[in-house]
Amino acid sequence: MSVVRLVTLTPLHIGDGEVYTRFSYFVHNGYLHFIDSDAFSVLNEQQLEQLLQKLAQPVQKSAGLEDFIAAHPELRPKLAEKAKYRLPHKSGQLPIRDGIFSFIKSTKGVYIPGSEVKGALRTAILSSLLSKSPLNSRWQGLVARFPGGFKGKTEKDKLSDLEKNLQALALRARDSSDAKLDLLKFLSISDSDFKEPSAVLELARIFLLSRRSPQQGGPRQVQVCEVVKSGTEFTLTINLSSPRVIQEFLNRFNFEPPQKEQVSRLDAVFQAAYEFYQRVLDEEITFFQSVREVQIVSQLKGIKQRSQPNSPVIRLGKHQGFLSTTLACLLKSQAPDFYNDLLRRFVAKRGTYLGGYPVSRKLVSVGQKGSYLSPGWVQLKVIG
Repeated sequence: MSVVRLVTLTPLHIGDGEVYTRFSYFVHNGYLHFIDSDAFSVLNEQQLEQLLQKLAQPVQKSAGLEDFIAAHPELRPKLAEKAKYRLPHKSGQLPIRDGIFSFIKSTKGVYIPGSEVKGALRTAILSSLLSKSPLNSRWQGLVARFPGGFKGKTEKDKLSDLEKNLQALALRARDSSDAKLDLLKFLSISDSDFKEPSAVLELARIFLLSRRSPQQGGPRQVQVCEVVKSGTEFTLTINLSSPRVIQEFLNRFNFEPPQKEQVSRLDAVFQAAYEFYQRVLDEEITFFQSVREVQIVSQLKGIKQRSQPNSPVIRLGKHQGFLSTTLACLLKSQAPDFYNDLLRRFVAKRGTYLGGYPVSRKLVSVGQKGSYLSPGWVQLKVIG
């Protein structure tokens, strides 16, 4: 078992499916206070009835909890004492009337789910294995059969079937689709330690930048969310089963040599992550160069330089984008005709594909006039 430090290099958002409504937060003494229904125990019967009436109003007709507290200013400090946590918030800093997307938490605090890290490593391992012989020639053969050789009524169904076949080819025993024979069953990653929300979270705006943004007045804001601050350190554990157990299992079920090598040591896992995200970073740098976002290009080049095979930079979270969560980089480099054909089939409108997909990126901005950052980059390093 290895103890691993995870450091956020840029703001990170991992959602929990919750969006705080206007009745979940209010400003007091320079902080945004987050409350739940238990906090309303400080209201008298008349105040509670007034609040319930506001809750029943259409969203667009209610200013939320701020509007209610403005009529009852004596409640502001009382509700503040009941807050679950608070985040710094200057007046006018962020437009927050449409809700705030919550960062994942437990009753113990903010954490990074081990499944999030494992998902990022899984994509990197999948890409690494498919680039090696003999798996490389086999997946090229699968691609050549698309779409006629795959199940499904529609082309999207067939593409989904192709994806399942590629994952089975790389991560399972030869000629097996049995999930119990998945290569990554030997890799387990714990959730991280917990952090106090007020200590590590801040509010950020998420923007959408497309190739057309320079002609349309710049990136467009799409939401406000909680993010873990850059430079925050978490600790988690990564465990690989014993080499003897792994090798006996892989030999028994006829796994390929590259598959055996991939899960035999943690440094092989980290090497795959390093190589995959170096390619993703190259793609991101190329995109931001094309839209002349010089500051983001410089930021990404610094992140790329920081990454090392034994301490890889990976990408997590909701806004990491298409290239980080798919095999697009692999297909684009090793099967460009197939990649472009997929874009013509599933992305391009009116049968015309102009190249350069994906054509947009998400950016994060912290503070009233914060610069744009590429979200979700973190670095892993074994510390024990």
